[in-house]
Amino acid sequence: TPAAAAAAVAAVAEVGQKRKADAVETETGGDDGDGDDAAAASDDPPAKKVKYEPVSLGPKRFDSPDEMIKYFSWILNNMTVNQDMNDYEFMVVDQCLRTAHPEAEKKIGCGVKTFQIRTHPEHDSRCYSVMRTDGSCEDFSYRKCVEVLFPGWTPPVRPSGAGGRGGGGRGGGGGFGGLDPVLPVSDPTVIDSICGVYGIDREKLPLHKNAVTRTADNTRPKRIYMLTNGLREYLAADTRENLKVIAAGLKIFERQEHKDTAGDGAGACDFRLVQDGLRMMLPFVTKQIIHPTLAELKLILQRRSLQLEEDPEKPDRAVFLDPRTKAEVKASVAGSCVFLPRVETAEDKAMLAASVSTAEEIAIACWKGKSSVNLLVSKVETDHLLEKFGVDVSAAKADGTIKRGGGMQVN
Repeated sequence: TPAAAAAAVAAVAEVGQKRKADAVETETGGDDGDGDDAAAASDDPPAKKVKYEPVSLGPKRFDSPDEMIKYFSWILNNMTVNQDMNDYEFMVVDQCLRTAHPEAEKKIGCGVKTFQIRTHPEHDSRCYSVMRTDGSCEDFSYRKCVEVLFPGWTPPVRPSGAGGRGGGGRGGGGGFGGLDPVLPVSDPTVIDSICGVYGIDREKLPLHKNAVTRTADNTRPKRIYMLTNGLREYLAADTRENLKVIAAGLKIFERQEHKDTAGDGAGACDFRLVQDGLRMMLPFVTKQIIHPTLAELKLILQRRSLQLEEDPEKPDRAVFLDPRTKAEVKASVAGSCVFLPRVETAEDKAMLAASVSTAEEIAIACWKGKSSVNLLVSKVETDHLLEKFGVDVSAAKADGTIKRGGGMQVN
């Protein structure tokens, strides 16, 4: 359902943040302009357990104040600043504010448009903010709501000298058998660069919410994976972090920094599309798409590189055959690009039909350099695609033997 799908959007931050079992997170304020923050676990003796009545806020239920603190805390500390909350988060936070905050009427004012996590202008700390319908905003403390919803609960005192969060990331302390952590891609410049270069609309593909990495330094991820909303919701439900995550998501980008960002490299992105996730990404990528002829697509699969112009010193190098393709390559930014063949003629359509393929199914990831375009597809996948063109890869002949029994007959 739409509500269930929206539920997953808030979850990715929790995936990468492992906390100690008895950790207690506290805030530095909120309504008094101090914001909210997370604290390390206290060394004080554990308090006697108190049984609380469950509390429901919108679609989410909290059985204890600790559960509510954890949920609101990971949104606070990991959601992108100045970003509207999704429908699921909105329902939870809105009901929390309206039903439990001591100054709800003052905070709501003329009406609620949305909620965001913002940086407090005086204390430089994150805080929950209600964005009003007239364009104004007001910060508020969710912990004051916790005190109202769970009578008898009082916020723990932050230990002297404590700062930041207790515990490590998921798998960060070695407690997960050496498995790499699953972390959100937290650097907004990474997501902005990807969306800008590849023309991705984050409303249609919310990379800023769904993208994760298994690199400990999640500000410079080596690989980026995409989670479905359902998977994110499932991982978020693991509040005790008992899951050992061996693999999660579909790999869609790998880091590949440009050696030369001058000239043609200006505005380039340090993350390249990977063949593994290309089929999923194609509907959302609107830039860096080259439309070669089927003959050119086959040629780059066979030669693994195509030159923009003939080089007298390298006469054996293959070059682009079609002026339109060459123009598209020159117009693109240096770096990762997609070869999505154009299908214009009845002959082209017959070729695809013979291999039971679509143009999207034979699209490939490439890399545009200064004077050439290189293939970014594994040998195994390359052979598989060549077979669709009728090339007998088992013969391993340099001339690209054409099978007569089927496949696309491309010369």
